[in-house]
Parts: sequence; C-alpha cells; structure tokens
Amino acid sequence: MKFKYTGDLPIKDLDLALAGIVNPQAVINPGTVFEVPDDNHVLIQRVSLNGCYEPYTEPKKVGKPKKSKENKEDK
Repeated sequence: MKFKYTGDLPIKDLDLALAGIVNPQAVINPGTVFEVPDDNHVLIQRVSLNGCYEPYTEPKKVGKPKKSKENKEDK
C-alpha cells in the first residue's frame, strides 16, 4: 500500500526505518511517497492512524481524445 507524507516539516520515521522501507538516516520531506508491503498489517495500521500520512493513489493519465475522420467530413 502506498502512502504520502503530508506533514509540514521534514521528519525521520523510526517505524519505517525499522521495517526497512527507508534508510535510518533518510529524511522524509513533505510530498514523499513510499510503499509499505501489504503483508505488514501492523505498520499499515500505524501509518494510517498517524495524521501526517495519507493513502496515495496513482493519478490517472488523461490524454486528448483522438479526432475521428467522420467529424472532419461532416464540417
């Protein structure tokens, strides 16, 4: 499951470091996205209850619709 850090200040998170998700020396900056393995239910619960993290979903790519030849002939 992916999470995004939404806090205001850079932090170091010991729970994530002990789980091997980030380096113990790594600083987590606002907007950082990281993934917690789905089998680690305890860590997912801890991160979910913390107010500084929110679940992250990948934004969908939106493209322009392709113009069809029929529309050009009608005009």
